[in-house]
Amino acid sequence: MWLIPKRVPFLKKSKAEQIVYGFHAVREALSLWAPTQEDELYLARRDEGRLKGLLQKFKKHKGTIKHMSYAQLTDLCQSENHQGIVLVRKSPLEVPKLTKQSLFEERNSLIYVGLERVQDPRNLGAALRSSLALGVAGIILTIHGTAPYSASVLKSSATAMLKLPVLRISSMASFLQELKDKNPSFYIIGADLEGVPLRKDLVEEWQSQSRPLLLVFGCEEGMADLTKKRCDILVKIPLNEKVESYNLSVACALLLYEIQRNKLLIL
Repeated sequence: MWLIPKRVPFLKKSKAEQIVYGFHAVREALSLWAPTQEDELYLARRDEGRLKGLLQKFKKHKGTIKHMSYAQLTDLCQSENHQGIVLVRKSPLEVPKLTKQSLFEERNSLIYVGLERVQDPRNLGAALRSSLALGVAGIILTIHGTAPYSASVLKSSATAMLKLPVLRISSMASFLQELKDKNPSFYIIGADLEGVPLRKDLVEEWQSQSRPLLLVFGCEEGMADLTKKRCDILVKIPLNEKVESYNLSVACALLLYEIQRNKLLIL
């Protein structure tokens, strides 16, 4: 007998609740969050072998564990990619914050990524994952037109969204102008099909001056025209003529990797 009905009413009780699904996402979330007595863990499997450590930690903190069918979990998290495990946390996401002031005062040669109007949550999550893997210090997201942080973004990012400091802004173009005014040491690179190929000398120029770098990406339609104008330079990735463009998260990973690779070659 299942312990809760197919339709799960608590999903609509509070906006503060956060759903995390998928084995690795839940495991990583619980390594970052100490579960509380209010948190709930839903399982669609009776074989709990690889879940042993995770369940022990959850039980230690007296969280509630319930069993459901795969169909019920799909209904709960609105995705079939839950792998038979869903965590419902009864408090808001704990996401590291990035502040404007810290960027205005930044003088180290760190890399930041700006994402303008990225609507696809899986694309956003994958870009966050690549950013964390390739040493990005923080993320700048536009509020309007960008997918909200959600269970889908969390899973796609392999929980990178819980580790990367984020700053939310209303307009990327306005923010870039403000950043230029307050901290002209920032080197702002925009990713655009009309840009020049990313060359070693561009990375060398940035690295030799020990300047912080902001790499800006637009949505599937590209960056807004004013955002492009406020970048110091636009760069592109070589592309086969049979393909119109790269997926955003792929472009993000390729450019970040190329920057880091050339940085190592320079050193």
